[in-house]
Amino acid sequence: MKKAAEIKRKLKQVLYRHRKKYVEEGLRRRPANCTHNAVIEIGDPSRSNRTHLRICTWGIEDAKEPGAFRQEDGGEWNAVTCDESLGGRKQCRDCPTFECGSEAEDLKAAFATMLGVDGTEVDIGWIAKQYPDVAALMWVLDSEPHSEKPPPKPDPDVNILSFFGGDLDNTVAPEEPLTGD
Repeated sequence: MKKAAEIKRKLKQVLYRHRKKYVEEGLRRRPANCTHNAVIEIGDPSRSNRTHLRICTWGIEDAKEPGAFRQEDGGEWNAVTCDESLGGRKQCRDCPTFECGSEAEDLKAAFATMLGVDGTEVDIGWIAKQYPDVAALMWVLDSEPHSEKPPPKPDPDVNILSFFGGDLDNTVAPEEPLTGD
């Protein structure tokens, strides 16, 4: 059986690996990470499986009319879809106005809060669904016997007969031995 220190070290390695991937995803050049990207609701959710679409909102503050956008050269243009399911990754990769909405330190802090590493209360079921290896290591650490606590001392008033409802000191022994007659 592994020692608690070895399990903690393994948990630290696993958390580092997941945090690194989380930060890389948060900084990647993709539509959802752009500050100019917004979600608009479309359609009726009961009739369609697609209920939202991502669009580029760059230049919306300069628009003279609702729905009209300004390009750098002064021409107006309508809202451009910038959704990963509609070729948005390539479009985002080539976009001159892309601005990442997150910073690495903010993403690290969000990850720590999300997994309760910073002391925040979290649902272990959610962690088990998203990061099963982390949940398993946390569970093992929580189920480890803690060496700081001494084992409970036996109570001198409790004995095997008290478990069955008898008392060892007040037990009356029969005068004759019991026989199988």
